[in-house]
Amino acid sequence: MLLTIIVTVYNLEKYIENCLMSILLQDNDDFEVVVVDNGSDDNSVVICEKIQKLYPQKMTFIKLDKPTFIGRAHIEARKMVTGDYFQFVDGDDKLVNGSINRICDVIREKKPSLIVGKFVTEATIGTTSIKDADIKSENINGRTYEEGIEYLTSLPSFHPVLWRFVVKREYLRYFYMGNFLKINHKYWSSVSDWLAFTNVLLNVNSLWVIEEPFYVYCRREGSTGNALSKKESRDNYYITSILMILLTYNMDFQGYKKKFAISRFELLFSNFLIQADALKEDEVNALVEWTDEYLPAMKSVGGKESKLLQSFLTEIEANGIEKAIQIIIKNYLDSFNVCFKAKNKNKIYVFPMGIKGRGVVALLKDRGENVAGFIDNDEMKNGIIVDGIQCFSRERVRERENDTFENCVFVIATIYRELEEKLKNQLLEMGIDEENIVFV
Repeated sequence: MLLTIIVTVYNLEKYIENCLMSILLQDNDDFEVVVVDNGSDDNSVVICEKIQKLYPQKMTFIKLDKPTFIGRAHIEARKMVTGDYFQFVDGDDKLVNGSINRICDVIREKKPSLIVGKFVTEATIGTTSIKDADIKSENINGRTYEEGIEYLTSLPSFHPVLWRFVVKREYLRYFYMGNFLKINHKYWSSVSDWLAFTNVLLNVNSLWVIEEPFYVYCRREGSTGNALSKKESRDNYYITSILMILLTYNMDFQGYKKKFAISRFELLFSNFLIQADALKEDEVNALVEWTDEYLPAMKSVGGKESKLLQSFLTEIEANGIEKAIQIIIKNYLDSFNVCFKAKNKNKIYVFPMGIKGRGVVALLKDRGENVAGFIDNDEMKNGIIVDGIQCFSRERVRERENDTFENCVFVIATIYRELEEKLKNQLLEMGIDEENIVFV
């Protein structure tokens, strides 16, 4: 068997049939599907059993009893992998028709350790679309593994999702983060994705990109990624950022591998800072405990590759962990305020509508500022309302303001520093004066 596709299910009666049929109806005989239900309360099990009877040669179905916990289905499914390669598919997503043939062709012809896939997003009402990174295959295919990792390190919006990988079975063990990190965290599924994604990527030895998207990511309300509260999301980013340093230490990543892992730390920690404006004393104490436990690893990894980590370690050395967390949050908020000190505008637009953009809008609203809207290059987001604020395309903003922008300030809010100049140039092309553009 060339390929094992692992599908996990939990209360997905509205989606699981479409997911499974998008896989099973593909014209290829060299794959199997392992479906694991994680203790569903709805009709997911009935639907899966019905489909398994129709495709007994291709599909294996496992029903796990309660009590359930996040990640259990993945753990059980991995034990069933028999294919030379394997891929994860979430039970509310789909595979693009013809994608299995394309994957199998690459496996037979190129035999890479890991295939990197592209995806498209289907967003339901109440959710936002996620745009995939613009991965240029010529920067990976035919290049050395080191060149490929260096390219991915520099690539904005390279989302850390396990289902974009097709991996040789011999690397399966790198998905078991319990082998590398001895932790127990209530949001382990989200934490594990970032860490397992990094661990697998940095332990294979060759990469290949499939140019055409093979995965359909279906954003829906109530899924794990959309269901976390602001506090849960904030804590998750902080804890995962610290664990990314622990992973770097435990795996002794050096050189280009360390650079990639540290770049993930910076993304995670930046996302924490964006949401950390209202930390309570008991919440700070919880983060202190995590930091204290893994401080030796943080010091060993050091801040040579990261100004952010170096600044944090310097503050810890001078003031202790609790005070250091408070200082680094205050420094971020002070830099945020400085950006607006000299501005006296009636309207504020935030560009783009990403994680940082939404965090910036929350801070602006808390300060009573007039947020006129988000701006985003993704046309699918034009007109949608998120956090009570409407999103517009650049062209729609021009129409809305009649090409007159002197009473507006445009905030560039991206966690990807390499994108800032590009976004600034896009605003300048609209006829916006540079003095009306700020970075946070």
